[in-house]
Amino acid sequence: MQFETEFFVRTNLSPEGKTVHRHVGDFADADAATNYALEHTGRKGSATEVDGFRLYANGVFKKSVSIRSGVRDDYSGNLT
Repeated sequence: MQFETEFFVRTNLSPEGKTVHRHVGDFADADAATNYALEHTGRKGSATEVDGFRLYANGVFKKSVSIRSGVRDDYSGNLT
């Protein structure tokens, strides 16, 4: 099944989460897609650090996972 993952960061201008990266891929189920996303969130302080992700299956929202709830003052927009 095809899943889309939107990785996001929370900023003062976008406290609900600004999408900084998307990944579309085929996974066996939502748990497999969630595990993939968790493995690719980046460590605190790394260039790929995000605050969470949203998971969609065939364009339908399934869930949002927050890793960090606070907003950032210092987001530079340099995530890839």
